[in-house]
Amino acid sequence: MAPSHINSSAADIVAIKSDARLLHHIAIVSLIAGLIVMSVNTYWGFWYRPGGPGLVLIAVTMLIMLKRGLIISTASFFCWSVLVMVVISSLASQGLENVAWVAGPIAVLVSGWLTGQRGAIAVTLGSIISIFAMYQLQMSGFKPDKFIPLEIIMAVLMVANLIAAFIGIATATTFRHQMSLIHNARQQLNAIFNSTHDMIWSVDPNTFALTSFNHSFAQCMATHNNITVELGMTVEAIFITPERSAEWQQFYTRALTDKHHQVTYQDLKPNSYLAIGFNVMEHDGKAFGISVFAKDITEKKKAQLQIEYLAFHDALTGLANRRLGMDCLQHALAMATTTQLNVALLFVDIDQFKHVNDKYGHAAGDSILKQLAQRLCYIMGDHATVCRQSGNEFMIILPNLAATDELPTRCENILNSLRTPFEINSTSVAIACFIGASVFPRDATTSESLIQKSHTALTIAKQSTSNSYQLFEQQMLDRLLQKITMRDALITALERHEFVLHYQPQIDLASGRVTGAEALIRWQSPEQGLLGPIAFISIAEEYGLINQIGRWVLIEACQQAVRWIDAGYDGLIMAVNLSALQFQQGQIIADVNDALTLSGLMPHYLELELTESILLEHDEFLIDAIQQWRAQGIHLSIDDFGTGYSSMAYLKRLKVDKLKIDRFFVQDLEKDSENRAIVQAMLHIAEGFNLTTIAEGIETELVNQTLKEMGCKEGQGYLFAKPLSPKAFEDWLKTR
Repeated sequence: MAPSHINSSAADIVAIKSDARLLHHIAIVSLIAGLIVMSVNTYWGFWYRPGGPGLVLIAVTMLIMLKRGLIISTASFFCWSVLVMVVISSLASQGLENVAWVAGPIAVLVSGWLTGQRGAIAVTLGSIISIFAMYQLQMSGFKPDKFIPLEIIMAVLMVANLIAAFIGIATATTFRHQMSLIHNARQQLNAIFNSTHDMIWSVDPNTFALTSFNHSFAQCMATHNNITVELGMTVEAIFITPERSAEWQQFYTRALTDKHHQVTYQDLKPNSYLAIGFNVMEHDGKAFGISVFAKDITEKKKAQLQIEYLAFHDALTGLANRRLGMDCLQHALAMATTTQLNVALLFVDIDQFKHVNDKYGHAAGDSILKQLAQRLCYIMGDHATVCRQSGNEFMIILPNLAATDELPTRCENILNSLRTPFEINSTSVAIACFIGASVFPRDATTSESLIQKSHTALTIAKQSTSNSYQLFEQQMLDRLLQKITMRDALITALERHEFVLHYQPQIDLASGRVTGAEALIRWQSPEQGLLGPIAFISIAEEYGLINQIGRWVLIEACQQAVRWIDAGYDGLIMAVNLSALQFQQGQIIADVNDALTLSGLMPHYLELELTESILLEHDEFLIDAIQQWRAQGIHLSIDDFGTGYSSMAYLKRLKVDKLKIDRFFVQDLEKDSENRAIVQAMLHIAEGFNLTTIAEGIETELVNQTLKEMGCKEGQGYLFAKPLSPKAFEDWLKTR
């Protein structure tokens, strides 16, 4: 298995470059020395000087080698051949022909080892010719030049040839060292080349035939193409199918112009990917190969695809997420603009989903969300897009809606499919849902506006009964904007301290003594003047502002009670209404304690009025709160008794102090026999539980007298006084 192109290490490269320069210089010197020797020999007689014919044969061999570009090999060959001839010729000239015949083969073997088989043959033939020439001269006693003895010529030639021989030895030694470095480097890189898990191969730049490859490439081809790769294989033979072959030919062709580029390629096996780099190998500006490096990035690609999937899908349900949902909605609107059809946008919200998580756990809640997503996808089919917008809110896009009057049916179908209980660990859990819907282009012409309209409809649907839907109407948005404006104004009112308290006296009906006062909130609006609680309390409760407002009322009422006590009006009980929503966050106990602490009011001067809705929705927490408040000495009353649940069980368990009869039953008491019967029943209940009764809305003396006769203990209403400011309340007290 042959590597394609091996680069040495940095140290080896430096050594090889240095040796190459030395070899180049030595080769030039050797050739010059050789030319000098041949020139001298030719000058003093071509065929009559020692080794003349042999040198001709050697010179011809050198020319052939030089023509092939083997400069270093030519220099080495020349030096060793001349050395051999000099030794043999010298021995022959001294009459040692027999020794020359023995030394000749040994010298030829050495030269053959250094210069190769062909060089050794040339040296052998040259040596034989030189021996016979020298022997012939010696036997004939021929003196070619009477001025220059043969011995001097031989000495000069021997010195020149010895110099050339030593240079040849140095050249051969350096060459062997260079070859050793290259061999070691090739061995190291070949080990790396074949040990890497990445595939590496190279091809011919002209034919694209395989010129090298490593083990990883061979294994991959054997596994996925069921072929055994060999050097020289064509693209068609490696990649089998015409489509793959054409594809890879394009890759290689592109590499010749774009010499360093990368591609991501799907491998031969399914769902696998390769990162492939192409590099053109050049020498002196001419390409001699294309190297290819392929790295398996399947896991990286899968992770990337998973990240891309998660970026556009919900991890829990697998539905499209908000981001992908927006893209789908914009695409649907663009298509609807072209086709002149409608697009319906629905928002589905689970009612009180927090209670499901609290009761059954978050794992059960997740299971419900997944089951709900499956039901929505099933009921909507392939022609709608279902997205998960947030925790328990889903968005449905209905494109190509021909008629808007079919939308109510679609909403009903969705709600019907969700009414079937969900199964969680063999437990059936029923949930209620709301749907808000709007239609493009009837209700809105942009995706943002359409979403706003659907959310508005959803908000209105949540204010109705469970499992209901609401289609958008412009009046809804107007009302919602009014509420939002009121909410913002309430936030500003809290910041600017625009709320005030008015106080309505509570009277002992038998004696006419003032027993206390009920704190009633008012909003001194800069734009609308003085507003009662009916105008803003429901908005404060809906938007979560009631806790801040209720805390302020408690503190302000307690502080006012202390001011009256300090002013000499001792014995007045301060009654404060509590909203059911103040119990949801569990802060009401702390708020009451803070109000008492900050004001310095003794607990027995405070009365907390609880509505009947609190009794049902916050049973256990209310019991704990009442137990703490009773232990502190705080008075407790049930407000508007008879308008809500009126459960006798609550009266028995809660141990409150007072029942407050709603004004609805008090008005026209002397004329309405049914109201009279209801009030009489309430009074009997209160007496049975040893509770004080107080009636609201007493406006006439006749009603007042009737209540006293029926046994009602206390009352409040316009007959005695309207709700008054603190200063007006003090002035009123002075008149009593």
